[in-house]
Amino acid sequence: MKIEKLLKKAITEFTKQNPKAEIRSCFLAEGSGSFRNWSEASFHFEYVEEAGGTYKETYIKICAD
Repeated sequence: MKIEKLLKKAITEFTKQNPKAEIRSCFLAEGSGSFRNWSEASFHFEYVEEAGGTYKETYIKICAD
């Protein structure tokens, strides 16, 4: 699976878990696979829950179908 598809799934999962949050940054923290053939990936999210709020962070791990 392409890494972009895993990222989309991670964003969807993050939004479910944190409906009031606004993502400030996201990056691929680790994964298994290679070019266009990823089996899983872990994404690091930095986010806030209100204007001027404290930055929080979490990791979301996604596996390919």
